[in-house]
Amino acid sequence: MAHFVMLGCYSQPAIAGIVKKPGDRSGTARAVAESVGGKLLSFHITRGAYDWVATVDAPDAERAMAVKLALVASGAISKIDILEAVDVARIADAAGKALAAYKPPG
Repeated sequence: MAHFVMLGCYSQPAIAGIVKKPGDRSGTARAVAESVGGKLLSFHITRGAYDWVATVDAPDAERAMAVKLALVASGAISKIDILEAVDVARIADAAGKALAAYKPPG
């Protein structure tokens, strides 16, 4: 499983719905993550540039993007940014191999 941090903003109609009927949205977030074979690790309503942040384990980036498309298509979410957590040691190892193979021009 890959680990993703999702940051999102509710649409105006969704905010109106939350004001009308406040409640914990983590159950909905959990159901959406599980619908693509993932697992919700945390969900928080936030103050600042984003209305919420979720951490999710998902099988792959395509399924994380499927969640984004579905939520934006619903009209309830106006923006989602997805960050994928990476293993910097593995990336640095691969970068070292790529650097060793690279021959600069000239």
